[in-house]
Amino acid sequence: MARSWIVTLVGCTTIVALANDARADEPVGHPSRDPQIGALHPVLHDDDPHDEFAAFPLVQRHEKHYLRAGIEVGSVVVVGFIDYLLNTSDRGGLVRAGDKRWDLRYSWDDLRGKFTGSAYELDANKFTTNYVGHPFAGTCYYEVARSNHLSFAESAIFSILGSTTWEFFGEIREKVSVNDMIATPMAGVAIGESTMQMSGFFSRGKKNVPNQALAFLFAPLKRINELFDGVEQRRDEHTDVLGFPAAPWHRFEVYAGGGTTIQESSRTALARSTGGAYPDVRFGIDMNVANLPGYRGAARHSRLFDDGNVSSVSFTGIWSKGSFADLQFATRIVPVGYYYRDARLDERGRVSGFGAVVGLRMGFEYGMHDFDRDRLRGRDLVSIVSPLGISVENTFERGRVQLRTGFDIAGSLSGLTPYALSDYRSEGRRQEGLLTAVRNNGYYHALGVTASPFVEASLGALRLETRLRFDAFRAIEGFDENPGVDRSLDITDRRAIGSAALGWRPSGLPLNVSVGVERRERAGDLGGVHAQRGETSLFGRAGLVF
Repeated sequence: MARSWIVTLVGCTTIVALANDARADEPVGHPSRDPQIGALHPVLHDDDPHDEFAAFPLVQRHEKHYLRAGIEVGSVVVVGFIDYLLNTSDRGGLVRAGDKRWDLRYSWDDLRGKFTGSAYELDANKFTTNYVGHPFAGTCYYEVARSNHLSFAESAIFSILGSTTWEFFGEIREKVSVNDMIATPMAGVAIGESTMQMSGFFSRGKKNVPNQALAFLFAPLKRINELFDGVEQRRDEHTDVLGFPAAPWHRFEVYAGGGTTIQESSRTALARSTGGAYPDVRFGIDMNVANLPGYRGAARHSRLFDDGNVSSVSFTGIWSKGSFADLQFATRIVPVGYYYRDARLDERGRVSGFGAVVGLRMGFEYGMHDFDRDRLRGRDLVSIVSPLGISVENTFERGRVQLRTGFDIAGSLSGLTPYALSDYRSEGRRQEGLLTAVRNNGYYHALGVTASPFVEASLGALRLETRLRFDAFRAIEGFDENPGVDRSLDITDRRAIGSAALGWRPSGLPLNVSVGVERRERAGDLGGVHAQRGETSLFGRAGLVF
């Protein structure tokens, strides 16, 4: 699987290079200025060629390449089509008796069904195909469009068009996959915009090897198109000791630590566990960028934004007794919203004021957690594609006191392993009526909802942080490829996570030391069978903050 992704990326990169045969530049207008300083009235459009809110400000403006974006999105479809023909069965796709590797086997009846609405289903491909491979393809669609100087909204449309083209004309042996029509473009937008924003951030810093390498790592297709266009992102005159730009606001943390997780007792029809305590090694990378001028400083702004201005990328893990007990990759963006900031420096040079951000929230998560380290059940897999949600954030700062509160509420299309599946099977229940994806590959497609409030309070170097998260999922029973599915076998799952940590960040040092406690609850129901387990973790960690 990893080899095929590498081949896909190399193929897309090659065709992107070949497609770069057109270039047009436009001179920049007057110098940078901010028209809303001094008057807190909403600005509804970008009327400044050096707009501080622009995601990728260039030294010289460049026109949008719609045609080239279409060619490059088409190239991603072509590369994926070749991979599909070579590896259909490896992806969990439909292979009928007599099919050969390069046998197209396409019929007008199949195509007609796609247009008339009779050839739609939730596909039962492998979990990694649906919730890793397709989001990766969607990211390619989105990034090649965005790297052709298109806006967030225009790039999202190209991602949808690329996914639709693939479903109708690429997967020739399949019906239109309802889950892929949502997961591919929406995950692509959430991953693509966050990584593009990270690339844009490093491109604004000092022109050194680390910044250029990181800019390429996060968005290679963007950097390739920029090289062919001969453009360069405008760099910040003020940088820190690492060469990172002073603006936009950012907070990157690399941390590691350890602790103990205590899992509670649980039972199935055939086995019982009294739980136990397990040592943990924890590590992670957390990256946040807010392309909102004066976000945590002295500034006055009242502005509608629409250029993917708030984004984050994180990767976390827990290692316990020779294997991973947790791995999580997550991205989050607030691409469109309203930003308010009214803060000044007091007589001691400290920030005092208020700020708020409210907007559309999108995200993607892929992760594994082991709620049953005694092997009573398998590891818990959950992937969440959130195309629509709301994010609200408020900040208050006065001298040494800082308070930040907020919450996210989002709907999702998700893929996850039913937590009660092993309990259901251990009771000898019949398998024939289960959803096809559950029966064949041990997961299901679900509609989900997530709510996650937080509170952060700081007093000088001390910081208290509390976070809650609630997830609820319900299986989608329609569109299954097996008409004999027993819809009375309801599948629902729930997950709750709460944490509190007390940290210390000494002034003048890029160090963050904290201790905390985390509580997790997992529960699921399948056809009247219930499973539930909880765990409590105590941990300490130290991180470098940039």
